Amino acid sequence: MRLPLGSCREYNRMLYRDRVGLRTGWTAEQDEQLRRAVAMYGESNWQQVAAAMPGRTGQQCLHRWQKSINPKIRRARWTPEEDKLLMDAVKLYGHAWSRVQHHVPNRTDVQCRERWMNILNPELQRTSWTPEVRRVAHTAGGRLAALTRARAPVVTLATA
Repeated sequence: MRLPLGSCREYNRMLYRDRVGLRTGWTAEQDEQLRRAVAMYGESNWQQVAAAMPGRTGQQCLHRWQKSINPKIRRARWTPEEDKLLMDAVKLYGHAWSRVQHHVPNRTDVQCRERWMNILNPELQRTSWTPEVRRVAHTAGGRLAALTRARAPVVTLATA
């Protein structure tokens, strides 16, 4: 007998609730505590930072800092200069976003990827929606999965 996926997750949480490294959300208090720890220990000794953060690893602290709460992260609209830097970096490194981000100051790898994939990529399909896709979008209430199913052809595998 197989357990439903949700039951397995709950069982694992129960077994490992005291272990460090489980995926749990960050609270506003933890974010503030992380800011203070980074101010005290700097951005190069993540094990020391983690020592000030009960239940968090150095890698979790590094990731949260670099991708979410670092005040150096630029969140404003992209400028034409940033777009040019991003396009040049993608020509150099392709989709190696951690390398690309180093050429676009104060933007994260995720920001660079999203900007490229959703706005700048020359391979983007910029055609109008078909009447069928428009109908599905209207009835789906904007749910992306339903839209994707409507645009993508259904592929079935024949069994031998």
